[in-house]
Amino acid sequence: MRTTSELGAEPRGPGYSDLLYRAFPWCAALSFVVPALAAGEPLLRSGQLVIRELEPYLVSATDETEWPGTHLDGGATARVYRYRLHPEVLDVVAGATDHLFGWRPPQLPQDIALYHADGTPFLATVTQEEWAALTIDEAERAALADLDLELRPLWA
Repeated sequence: MRTTSELGAEPRGPGYSDLLYRAFPWCAALSFVVPALAAGEPLLRSGQLVIRELEPYLVSATDETEWPGTHLDGGATARVYRYRLHPEVLDVVAGATDHLFGWRPPQLPQDIALYHADGTPFLATVTQEEWAALTIDEAERAALADLDLELRPLWA
């Protein structure tokens, strides 16, 4: 049975990349979000480059009001990009920043998420609020134990 736990500390450096790569056997998809802005381009060149590099793995790019960890009210939307998870996708994502909460505009898209094969979130983030959670089972928890993620039950 999967349970959801908040991350008590932001994964940085090797802990960040190790979390991404270790998720690969359990996860089938990745997403991130580009917010809609009233004026101007929401992403700098670095963020645009990530989107371009991941294009071969793109499943969808749709305007949505909800994604893991976020629900927008009042009809607001943001562009949610979904990708098939592949080692090359992880290489791009791990190389784009050295910490989980580095996923924020204007340098990069925001709110990176990983999904189990059944579509449920494995990793959900709200990067502007520096919040992240993992929804994992006991085998996944054991495999991640040495990453020092400081997992706290979310629904306690």
